[in-house]
Amino acid sequence: MSRPHRLLAGATAVALSAAALSSVPAPTYAVVGSQSVTFTDCDLDEASIPTGMTTDVTTTISLEHPSPVPTNSAQTLSMTLGSLPAGTFPDDLTNAYVAVQVTFDDGTGSTFTAFEEKPLVTFDADAPLALGEFEEDFTYYYSGLREFRPKELYFYVYGDPGDGAGSRFYEYECDQRVNPASLMTVAIFDPAAPAQVRLNEFTGRQGGTVLISGTDFAHETPDDPDGDVTVTVGGLPAGTFDVDETGAFSGVLRLPEFVKPGGQVTVRATSQGEVATTALSVSAKKGAVKVSPGKVKPGKKVTVTASGFKPGEQVKVQLKGGKGKGKTAFSTKATVAANGVATKAIKLKKAAKGAWKATVVGPKSFRKGSKGFKVG
Repeated sequence: MSRPHRLLAGATAVALSAAALSSVPAPTYAVVGSQSVTFTDCDLDEASIPTGMTTDVTTTISLEHPSPVPTNSAQTLSMTLGSLPAGTFPDDLTNAYVAVQVTFDDGTGSTFTAFEEKPLVTFDADAPLALGEFEEDFTYYYSGLREFRPKELYFYVYGDPGDGAGSRFYEYECDQRVNPASLMTVAIFDPAAPAQVRLNEFTGRQGGTVLISGTDFAHETPDDPDGDVTVTVGGLPAGTFDVDETGAFSGVLRLPEFVKPGGQVTVRATSQGEVATTALSVSAKKGAVKVSPGKVKPGKKVTVTASGFKPGEQVKVQLKGGKGKGKTAFSTKATVAANGVATKAIKLKKAAKGAWKATVVGPKSFRKGSKGFKVG
């Protein structure tokens, strides 16, 4: 007699189950939601034959559900509905039953249903039909946030009108609502799943940013609302991110300014002993180099100024160039100041005339920069 339940498969599906509660301790609080919902295009059928005109109906739906909850454990949804208007069904009935099914959108486009049947004993068609409270046990198989967006409504009333013609079976079904609002959101965590971390890019640059996200870390709880994940890149601290009730986090990750470049730089996320890693190809920034003056005579000095290097490191300064008679290379070192700038004056004793290039290399910043000048 009852309408079949619809069970969605896939990574975002929510399964209906009568499984026993797991040994995981119950959550310490419940989430609630209540809303007056109007369903449109409601049709009444008697024994699958349309009866009367299509109408709309408005009823209150109130929900209560524990959160956060672990996967693979039965959790009870309490659902209280308001009344259907008088005259929705045409007959007074005895030995009557009423069933209600509400289909919800979980916020990702997938749907799940709550269904229950209960006796009415007698039913007065001229009075509003008070639907009352229903309960449904759900088991969630995947972690994440589940929204409860009322999408479709289905009722049936079954009973004997006492006219000697036998029992009546009336169905009342409302078409789906478009973009329904969420009554509440439930958090589901998976205590057995390994933590995972992901990046939205495969490449990055020193000091640049990428989007990072993670799932199935130690979840935030009412007793420990400050759970977080610490992230390092190439072994250097790169940020801390708040974990939600499902054990997930996301945000903008800024790569350390002087992380060592490489094709497989490890990004490591750690929280309460759980570790997840991924890899990122990191390139170095370029250092900026200036040479003053831009044209100098042999034997005179030029000043090389390099910026964008790591404070405190000793950079290598090389001058190369010229053609013909004279010296064609000079090399020295300079210490980078706290502002990332290094300055060095170099005397071009017996330098060959022609085009030259000043190159600055930072062994700790992993950066390089160059600038051309002339000797003549």
